[in-house]
Amino acid sequence: MIKQIIFTVVLALFGVSSFIFGLKPFGLMAAWQEKEKKTKTEITTETEVKKEAEPEAKEEKEEKAEEVKSKADKSIQKSLTNKSEQIMEVWSVLKIIRGTVNVLHSVDAKTVFVVTNPIESLVPFDKILNNISNTFQFAYGVIIFEKTFLAISITLIFMILIPLCALIAISIIWKNKDKKEPYKIVIVSVLTSLVVLFAVPASLKLSAVIEEKALSENIDSLVSSINENKENAVKLESELRSLRRVAATITNNVSKAKEICDAAIKDMIHYLIFFMIIYILIPLLAIFGLYKITRFSAKMIMAR
Repeated sequence: MIKQIIFTVVLALFGVSSFIFGLKPFGLMAAWQEKEKKTKTEITTETEVKKEAEPEAKEEKEEKAEEVKSKADKSIQKSLTNKSEQIMEVWSVLKIIRGTVNVLHSVDAKTVFVVTNPIESLVPFDKILNNISNTFQFAYGVIIFEKTFLAISITLIFMILIPLCALIAISIIWKNKDKKEPYKIVIVSVLTSLVVLFAVPASLKLSAVIEEKALSENIDSLVSSINENKENAVKLESELRSLRRVAATITNNVSKAKEICDAAIKDMIHYLIFFMIIYILIPLLAIFGLYKITRFSAKMIMAR
């Protein structure tokens, strides 16, 4: 009975401390609150004072800021921000290529090609590019969701999940028939709380590390190839806008458009495959693996 009371008090203090600690903002939430506290007048005043008083020290501070920034680039939020910007960049290339195809579609070739219109052969490419564009929209939504969830997950875990684990552990202690070993329940409760706390950041950090260390060259190569397709599409679009109704010219441009679309589709599908593996499959597998390991560890602790 005494052990039950002691461990109940310990778990209650653990849950209350977690809730109080959760009231403190973390990560982006803290940054947002800091921005709200600062006014534009204060920022302007500080900037003017620094410019007048320490012109030479400004360069040193900029160098230090770059060092701090380089360190901050390694954070999970920064990695997700970079990935969202990269997705938007590739997505914009896709839109440019689709725009080029649409410009070519607008060319009046009926007077030149009476029987068959070669421009109609671009219709399947346009449909495929549209489907890929929808997938990029989904990919961008996934990154934004992960950024937002990561920003609020720590607060939610400290304020809700860990206190809930403590309450469940207290309930189990008083319902458990084995009155002599309540410490096992406390150990399992703490272990579960730690896993829940680090599951989301650890899984997303794993994705960022895998991309940075193992797949960065592949992805950079794909992005470079996609940018080359962008340059070709822009060049072709400028030619199309001054296009005359000449059969050879239309046929040649259709052939160029097909090559650009074909190359872009292949690169973007490969890019999306890498994205799905890194930012969807790996986090899910990591969280599932942590769940299995935690469950197995809890069973082993309770079985002793």
